[in-house]
Amino acid sequence: MAKPKYYSLRKVKRQGKKDGRSWKWKFMPPTWPFWETKDPDPPVNQKEHSQYEAKLISLAHGNFERLGEEWSKEDEKLTQEYCNAKGEKEDFELQIEKESEQYKDAIIQYKKAKNIFFNYPPRWVPLLIYWFIFGFVAIGEGLFNYYVFQIFGQKETETFLMASAIILALLIASELLGHHLKKEEKSSLDRFMIGFMITIALAALSAFAILRETFFEASPTAGAFNIPINPTVLAGIFITFNFAFFVGITYLSYTEARKNPEDYRKAKKTYEEALKAVKEKGEDVERVAKELSEAEERFNNAYSAREHTFERYKHMAEGERDGWVRYIRTYRHANMSVRKYKTSPESFKIDPETLIKIPAAFENLDWSCPDDKERGEK
Repeated sequence: MAKPKYYSLRKVKRQGKKDGRSWKWKFMPPTWPFWETKDPDPPVNQKEHSQYEAKLISLAHGNFERLGEEWSKEDEKLTQEYCNAKGEKEDFELQIEKESEQYKDAIIQYKKAKNIFFNYPPRWVPLLIYWFIFGFVAIGEGLFNYYVFQIFGQKETETFLMASAIILALLIASELLGHHLKKEEKSSLDRFMIGFMITIALAALSAFAILRETFFEASPTAGAFNIPINPTVLAGIFITFNFAFFVGITYLSYTEARKNPEDYRKAKKTYEEALKAVKEKGEDVERVAKELSEAEERFNNAYSAREHTFERYKHMAEGERDGWVRYIRTYRHANMSVRKYKTSPESFKIDPETLIKIPAAFENLDWSCPDDKERGEK
């Protein structure tokens, strides 16, 4: 690429005076006088530029072309970086808009599910305390039956098995019975299960009471304890105690059961899924928002880099224009200063700024990108 060409004001002024004089030096052949007459350049009625002024204009345009080529080469890279950053930013803007809409929908669904779920009455006691009470009563009942069977003279294995069996039977029966009794709309199966659980509990209590009475009568240790109670009365006491345990656990189960367990389970599942969706969408929105922020920073950097580079080249172009306009004005002023008749040539009446204009490429920066149309259609 050719280097920029510049003239000095002194040289331009000297050339202006030389062209404006009505004589010129003549040293060949060396005869007196050493000058001869000539017409000033440009002539008064000439509308075309003088040869020297045309040369100045040509050099100015040549420098503009060189500057434009430099800017075009540098802007090619800057435009690519800018458009890539712009496209990335717009993609994240669309994504954050989409994620935000989905997040809003998730919140709406969550609120609906929450209202439905929280319309159900809360638990009588927290679930952890409920199972603690349940377990505490079960262990107490198990230990009671375990020691009672030992008093009746049972072996260790038999004592453990029989105590475990009665506890499991009563716990399962009371838990199921409480839930089936609480149902608002009972099906045939529910009614059957209620009767069946009561039957199982009474049968188990009766069977174990009979076994206790039998073991007590046959126990060689019964007399050692000197228990002044009839075995039948003792069996009745044990039945009453275990039945009270059964009723207590059934009541505990009943208070914690739901009138519409299926609807409650569906409402709870929907609520939990909606809550999970809100959290996930919230995390997605937060992640995309962070990525968008980073993309915006890259876009701003690319935008600033291109804008500042353009302003630098525009300033250089304006400097070029002002410099060459000054040369032309200086040339004309010097040209007119030596003319015998001060009538300006027609070509001098044209404003130099209309002759040397900044190229359109330095007027306004085009911020459009090749894929803007495609993005606009999305």
